[in-house]
Amino acid sequence: MKSGFGPRWSNSVMVDSDSAPDAAAAAMTRESWGSNGAFRFGISNLSLPRKVALIPALTLLAMGLMLTVAVQMGEQNTTALRALDRDVFEPLNRAQALKSGITLVHTRLFALLSIGTNEVNQAGLKSDAARLVDRLGTEAAHFVSFLDTTTVVPLEDARRLRKEFAAYADLVRDTASFAVYDTSYGALIADLADDAFGHLVADLDVLVKALAMRRLTLAEEAVGNSLDAERTLLGLGLGAAILALLGSALVGRSIARPVLRLTAVMNRLAQGDTDLVVPETGRTEEVGAMARAVEVFRCDAIARRRSEAALQRTNLMFDAALNSMLQGMVVWGSDNRVQLVNGRYFAICGLPHGCIVPGMTVREISAIILRHGLYPDQNMDALSDRIAGSISIRRSTQVELTMRPNLIVRVATEPMANGGAVVTFEDVTEKRETEQQIVFMARHDALTNLPNRTVFREFLDAVIEEAGERSDFAVLYLDLDHFKQVNDTLGHAAGDKLLQLVAERLRECVREDDLIARLGGDEFAIVLANKSAGPEHVASIAARLVESIGAPYDLNGRIVVVGNSIGIVLSDSGVPIGELLTRADVALYHAKEERNTFAFFEPGMDALIHTRRELEADLQIAVHRGDFELHYQPVYSLVEDRVTAFEALIRWNHPTRGRVPPDEFIPLAEQTG
Repeated sequence: MKSGFGPRWSNSVMVDSDSAPDAAAAAMTRESWGSNGAFRFGISNLSLPRKVALIPALTLLAMGLMLTVAVQMGEQNTTALRALDRDVFEPLNRAQALKSGITLVHTRLFALLSIGTNEVNQAGLKSDAARLVDRLGTEAAHFVSFLDTTTVVPLEDARRLRKEFAAYADLVRDTASFAVYDTSYGALIADLADDAFGHLVADLDVLVKALAMRRLTLAEEAVGNSLDAERTLLGLGLGAAILALLGSALVGRSIARPVLRLTAVMNRLAQGDTDLVVPETGRTEEVGAMARAVEVFRCDAIARRRSEAALQRTNLMFDAALNSMLQGMVVWGSDNRVQLVNGRYFAICGLPHGCIVPGMTVREISAIILRHGLYPDQNMDALSDRIAGSISIRRSTQVELTMRPNLIVRVATEPMANGGAVVTFEDVTEKRETEQQIVFMARHDALTNLPNRTVFREFLDAVIEEAGERSDFAVLYLDLDHFKQVNDTLGHAAGDKLLQLVAERLRECVREDDLIARLGGDEFAIVLANKSAGPEHVASIAARLVESIGAPYDLNGRIVVVGNSIGIVLSDSGVPIGELLTRADVALYHAKEERNTFAFFEPGMDALIHTRRELEADLQIAVHRGDFELHYQPVYSLVEDRVTAFEALIRWNHPTRGRVPPDEFIPLAEQTG
């Protein structure tokens, strides 16, 4: 101010036409300008015209500061909101969408594996696998686009996410490929894919939490900027008003009337009326200067009103952004009263919009929550104590609460430096249901909802471990007779319906403590956990199963009858599970010799089955090697005295067995297909 204002005031004194004392006063002002209190001394010794001239200048300065601050604050708020949208909301929404997309891919992967165990149409499996790979490619493109375009993910984290997603994608493709041709191996790879999925989703959860924390920081900055802008504009407005009052006190009676007129104009301006004409602006002396200052004030008021309107629009945009959050938010003050609540909170909790307002206490909000059916198992005191305790803890917490049936909410509490807390609410009901569905699909058959082979082995292990040396149980292997004919004649849809009806009849024949599992195709297994009644009891259950499953089925108006063969093995202390299941399989082979019956495993069956399997293996090799010969036997008619036809006969010349009789290998060929 020394270099800007000192010479100007000195020059005005030098050209003034007043007497020598004024010149002496001006000289004194110049000499004392740099000392403490010199500026105040110089103003107090100015003449009235100079004081009148000084007041509009100071007023203009204040108005300029107001305009500058208003514009800067508006730009800061706009920048903060843009940063909030660019750096938080958009990356957060995309990261959550990526989680959902990857979870859907993982769900479909396990669904494909489950369907693959049913031995359904191979072409359909290939088509499902292709669609899964295409879906994976789409998610991969979204994943790469997200990491390439966003700037909020650190490079190290981005490289790790790319690496994890690439590994997971490779495992998914391998699993999908083997699910079509080798379901058991595909299931092994699926375990690796599940681990990779867990790591990937965990890292995405960390990223989502980081973005949520950044969102909170930017939101607090935006709120703080708005409050600072209001306080600054209020201070500058008060300063301008004070300057106007001082100017009125310094003006003499000689200019009272024009000043009063200008005062009336100022009053109207203070009331917000800017649609007026400022008088006396054409005068060249002090009153004209004042009038022109009022005109400037009017222009500033118009600019301020526009700035306030822009600020209001910015606040509305902030409110819209706050209410468009995926999470509900409640901000608590240090006095345990609500300071802010967004619309998403009401939507998640199912509360009427606006039933909770700033200033409410913990107990008032607890009463509203209980009145609308949330936390039905708690009373007022318990709920109030829990809410107050959660917001008073000075550390970050996160819990999942069942607010009411079919509503699971993740509640995260973040303490603030002023003693309050920010509490966010996220509806995770659908996510938990999806996780439960994934677990169910991984352990159950998709067609019949029966436990699969994995659950069957776990149940059998548990039965043996629980009973110890006194384990007493039976394992039944069931295989439907002539099921392939149903698929060939009525189609796979009818075959699937038949399997579902068979599963229902199986449930009706055993107790709830026993286990029924579908091992694949038309093969089922039953574990009778307690066969205390002895082999006779097991035989009665098997007979009931044969009778029940062998009853006719109505498949869309077509009556179908299928039998079933059952192989039974009783528990034997010291025999491994694998050997027990092999015995059950041997007994099943023996039962299928007669069909629609059951057979217990007996010593000596192994040798017969071993011989049968060797012959079956040799039969497969002979088909590929061409060991069969076609013979034609003439049919001679004695009546006509001529050959009337030829009978085609097949003969098998085995390299080591010699000529195998047709009655040995023809039935085997018909049974094995």
